[in-house]
Amino acid sequence: MIVTVVGHPFAGKRTLSASLTKVTSMRVVDAGEVSALIHRSSSEAAHRARSLVEAGALLPDDLFGKLLAELVGGVDTILVGRPRNLGEMEAFERESRCTPLIIHLEASPALVSARMTARGLPPPEPEHPGAFERLTLMLEPVLRRASLSGTLLSLDAALPVAELVGPAREFVEARRYDG
Repeated sequence: MIVTVVGHPFAGKRTLSASLTKVTSMRVVDAGEVSALIHRSSSEAAHRARSLVEAGALLPDDLFGKLLAELVGGVDTILVGRPRNLGEMEAFERESRCTPLIIHLEASPALVSARMTARGLPPPEPEHPGAFERLTLMLEPVLRRASLSGTLLSLDAALPVAELVGPAREFVEARRYDG
């Protein structure tokens, strides 16, 4: 089983994932580990990605999806931060041969800004690829599709993590052996 935890920066994805792994015995993999995978793996996908990165190019969705599937490795895993768009999601599903459960941490722009400010960081500029509105638009098709297939749980990121773990655990455990 694969569970993905998605949401805006500073929504609490890593915090929830760390807490969830303690009650589900699933391992946590951060999508940021793809960078290390590109440099350590001898797979065809990693080799292709290395060439693109060295040329300064962005990775296409299908390649990123393959790398995510390689990173996860088909075991009970909580994947933090990806997929961010429908192309990545479809490639990931194709390569991993499973439809992940998606836990979406809903965060308002005010919450994201407050959490960034609390850590001494300025809020993102609107032109930045991680800007709130852009990420929202990229995630919408993924969330819509997961909602229609019953594989989505949306949680309010403003709540304390202790109040999020229970519903997240129930969501995962209820579907864990459904296939």
